[in-house]
Amino acid sequence: MEEKFSSQVSPTLLIPLYYRATESKRGEDAILHDPKAVELIGKIDYDFSVYPMDIKPSLGCPVRSWYFDQNIIEFIKSHQNEETCIVVNLGCGLDTRMDRIEYLANKNNDFSLQNVKFVEIDLPDVIEYRETLIPPKENQIHISMSIFEVKWMRDLLEKYGKVNYIFVAEGVFPYFENETLKKFFDDFANEFAPDKVKNVELWFDTTGSSLIKKKESQPKPLKVHKGAPLKMQVDDPNEFEKWNPKYKLIKANTYQDFFKWRWGILFGYCLPLFPSMMKKFSFLCGLKLN
Repeated sequence: MEEKFSSQVSPTLLIPLYYRATESKRGEDAILHDPKAVELIGKIDYDFSVYPMDIKPSLGCPVRSWYFDQNIIEFIKSHQNEETCIVVNLGCGLDTRMDRIEYLANKNNDFSLQNVKFVEIDLPDVIEYRETLIPPKENQIHISMSIFEVKWMRDLLEKYGKVNYIFVAEGVFPYFENETLKKFFDDFANEFAPDKVKNVELWFDTTGSSLIKKKESQPKPLKVHKGAPLKMQVDDPNEFEKWNPKYKLIKANTYQDFFKWRWGILFGYCLPLFPSMMKKFSFLCGLKLN
């Protein structure tokens, strides 16, 4: 798989795909419904047995996807009666978010996707591979570009204009140094300034100093992709407001805040008694631009 891509990070796109699929196979007890992921792992010529069913990735990946899906849906609902809402997947890989959200819209019938557009952004070779498996739908476009380029930001604004935007970087930022991410945050804030958009939110997951320093605590699937080490180190969600005062924290959660019974006694009930310590490993959060 590594030989297909120019970036050593790109092959990690198989990790969340596999764990979403295994979770979806649980049926009614599943955290999320993702039959497309199940279909894809049946098509891809890869030995997925190299990924262990360790609780951290096998439960963590579905929880993370569920978390971002829920916050996207809340964003869509809160702007349901306004103009177009743009959902942007940064470093999309083989994410099937649009299918999952479409399923929930049809199942619950409490929000509409009529004015929602989905945008998938990733490196050119990833998008090329993605399109062999997941061709874009009518209300979905693919952009072949690094998320760290400013051009796609300007192209997006030129195409859609002053509407509502929600961005998700799932399983992306942890692979990059803080300085690289700070530059991205600055560029993003400058391009999606208040005079250019109606509302804009950015959701993502992190890694902290404890996870980086304690190699034994890092997700076991990453040992399969040794060329993609974790680099991001942020221990406090409020730090992003210090990176750039244009950002305001919406909320932050640890993975163990949700589905506690699935995490078990230690991870679900004992360790969460120390939230500051937990966030030094990883957390999920959302920011908005003032």
